[in-house]
Amino acid sequence: MTPPVVPPADGPIEVRELSAGHDVELLHRGYAEILLPSFPPDQLEGVDVIGEGFASGTTHVGVAVADGRLLGMAVADLFDGVLLLSYAAARPGLRGGGVGSALLTGLLPRWRDRTGAEVVLAEVEDPRRHPVGEFGDPQARLRFYQRLGFGLLPFPFFQPRIRPESRRQHGMLLMVQTTGVPVRASLVRTFVTDYFAGAEGGTADDDPEYAALLALLDRQPAESTPLGVEDLHTVPLLAPAGEAAEPTG
Repeated sequence: MTPPVVPPADGPIEVRELSAGHDVELLHRGYAEILLPSFPPDQLEGVDVIGEGFASGTTHVGVAVADGRLLGMAVADLFDGVLLLSYAAARPGLRGGGVGSALLTGLLPRWRDRTGAEVVLAEVEDPRRHPVGEFGDPQARLRFYQRLGFGLLPFPFFQPRIRPESRRQHGMLLMVQTTGVPVRASLVRTFVTDYFAGAEGGTADDDPEYAALLALLDRQPAESTPLGVEDLHTVPLLAPAGEAAEPTG
């Protein structure tokens, strides 16, 4: 379904960080109005989980507002040396209007400075596996992140089950924003193992999907330079369990 057209803000966009002591209601409002209509259910954590991290200080939340209206929201989670941009979205009907750029250019430098994160990572859908649909255009999303200084890591990814009832999300990519230095493979591998352990409570030794992902990571050079979006064709496709791997091209 095409989202309704929302009139653009007349005034300037203000980017605000939320405070756990004062903005819990705004967190819930942003979740309902911005995040819920912007992500497939299996990719979106519950607001209670985000709220727990927000209260503990490991989850950072910010919003874009103008004329008293909530226009966009971003959520980031801190791992060891990595800030994961878990969610970033503009209100449906405002995509492509500069809200996302204002939001992330306003928030990410602050969060990186405060946390000391070496890199910022973002999970994005691979347009070779995900068509344009209700939740946006994966190819346009890659270009958006590239304009913000993100590049592609040279391997495929899948998102862990973020709720007991959800499914792993296959056909994903990791994009990385660095300060111009190569990305350490050990840093990314530690992030992946910590992410899966936290989301799924540990992974079984006989989990072929997870084993294949770790094997891919272990074959990466010690350091790598992120790829441009134009080099997406060089990133292999990691098939879900039971499917044959597809060639790149």
